Amino acid sequence: MQMPIARLTPDAVFPVPGTPDWIAVDDAVWISNKPKDEIVRLDPKTNAVVARVTPGKRPCSGLASGFGSLWVPNCGDQTLARIDL
Repeated sequence: MQMPIARLTPDAVFPVPGTPDWIAVDDAVWISNKPKDEIVRLDPKTNAVVARVTPGKRPCSGLASGFGSLWVPNCGDQTLARIDL
């Protein structure tokens, strides 16, 4: 069975001020937002924003989830932030 993509509708839409650019998924959905210098955590069970974290200056170049942490490279201050999950 095939369904045209135009017939699909989202279950939820999340407003994220700024420009969402990278995403990582584990038990939550993490979105980086370079212009706002923040990472947003979404709870997929409640469809709610449950945290906002400032990991450093200009999070960039992706997000990675592993070893019980979220890893965030920051281009603005040339650091790597580790956020314990």
